[in-house]
Amino acid sequence: MAPCSASPALSPREVGRRRLHLVSQLLMRDEEETVADIARAHGRSRQWAYGLVATASEALVPRSPGPAAGSGVVKQLQAQVASQQADLEVLRQRVGELETQLGQRVEVTERRRDQLELVCFAHNVSLRGTQEVLAVAWGEEWRPGRGTLHTRMRERGRRARELLDAGRAQVADTLPCVMADDVYFHRQDVKVVAEPESMAMLHVGHWDGASGLDWVVWLEEFTALRLLVSDLGRDLVGAATQLGLPQCADFFHEDRWFDRKVLAPLSRWEAEARAAYWTALQAATRTEGPGRRLSPDKVDAALAEADARSEAFFAAMAVTDRLRELYEPTNPQTGRLWTDDEVRVAVEQMLERLGAIDHAAGRRAAKHLRSHRDRYTAHRVMIAAIAVPLRPDTTWSQRSVLNGVLRLRALRRQLADPTAWVDYPTFLTTQRLARDLERRLRRATTDLDAVERALVRELRVPKRSSSGVESLNSKLRVLQMVHRHVSDEMLALVAMAWNLTPRRTPGWRQGQSPYGMLGIDIGQGDKPWYDVVLDAQARSQQRAVA
Repeated sequence: MAPCSASPALSPREVGRRRLHLVSQLLMRDEEETVADIARAHGRSRQWAYGLVATASEALVPRSPGPAAGSGVVKQLQAQVASQQADLEVLRQRVGELETQLGQRVEVTERRRDQLELVCFAHNVSLRGTQEVLAVAWGEEWRPGRGTLHTRMRERGRRARELLDAGRAQVADTLPCVMADDVYFHRQDVKVVAEPESMAMLHVGHWDGASGLDWVVWLEEFTALRLLVSDLGRDLVGAATQLGLPQCADFFHEDRWFDRKVLAPLSRWEAEARAAYWTALQAATRTEGPGRRLSPDKVDAALAEADARSEAFFAAMAVTDRLRELYEPTNPQTGRLWTDDEVRVAVEQMLERLGAIDHAAGRRAAKHLRSHRDRYTAHRVMIAAIAVPLRPDTTWSQRSVLNGVLRLRALRRQLADPTAWVDYPTFLTTQRLARDLERRLRRATTDLDAVERALVRELRVPKRSSSGVESLNSKLRVLQMVHRHVSDEMLALVAMAWNLTPRRTPGWRQGQSPYGMLGIDIGQGDKPWYDVVLDAQARSQQRAVA
């Protein structure tokens, strides 16, 4: 007999028929046949045969018509399981979102509170305002008392003062130039010393005394100074004289002094003469009405006086223009470094023009220029100090090399500007001149690239103005509008925030902090300024406990 196993060639009906035949054989076998024999004949085991008989017997048990009992409940349970699985997936997504938020949450700690207090201070938030910020941000339990907050800020200011002193000590014996100025808080003198290139605030604090000797005390620690940049206050002029330092008169202050003390009075003087001329002209041309008629000679005299005063005003304008040229690192008329003879001639020409002005403003300007003539070009000492390593066999001098570098840079700019090309032969000639000049310069000095970098640095930031200190002062002045009393600790905190904060304004300073540009390292690394101060405070507290 063929086995009744399922085969791809048999239909399901045929398979069922064969299984039914097997069951009938098992039930109707004689005594000589065994279940094992019948199963073997069909290619099955005895257990499979017994199972098939049991299945057939169960299928033939009489039942009520319709679906089996409990099938509806099964469907309901299956629907509930599907719904719960969907809810479970939603909950899993929510748990993932909460875990992400938990990882991004801001932990409220005393350290973060201290950071926020310092940030508020740096942005000129009052102590009362800082209390409100903390209470709104994290709850009333984090609102500090004003006395407690003031104590903490004072302690941090002391640590900032120590950091400021440590930073200044690192560069005090190497800086060639500083700028200095006074600012007054509620009639209290505050002195500021800064470095003009990095704009680092080196020293700031209250000081009782406004004499030259007082400034000597503040400046004598800078033992490598070649130049002091400041206004022409008597105290700073006296300090520079006592220290034997060249002093550059601040460009901003001098430009404003000439506007207020010279140009403005001469402008009013001219306006008066011009008004008198128009009055005389109206009186001379009036044909009716009361009043004396002026003669044409008097009208001409009034016009001549107005023109003379106008010429005096424009002569003073020419003097101020020439004075601005003296502040340039190079002579605009030659494109080369200023020489002593050129400076002397320029000053004499300005004095001659001022001497021709028959007005107190002209005499005042001449006296001022005569007194401070050397202070308008004192910035030249920084260029004169540029080291130029000359070769032993060269005939070039330090000045001629620097002038050669200036000429080479001018030729390069001309070559890089297509609008400056007259024609191609001219371009080739300029290119040949530039190559020849560079070759001769490299024969004259052992390190032309270093010389050019040093010169470009001085041209980029000429040491002629202390307006940077004025910017610092304007920042410091905000303190007196926020706080009733501005202490030295507060000034030190402002200085540290200024010195350790990278600049965001586009330009060559962008991305660098003043301390970073100056090479001062007080362990700041990449930390924000408030963390530097707080770390210093923590170290101080640890030393106190030990």
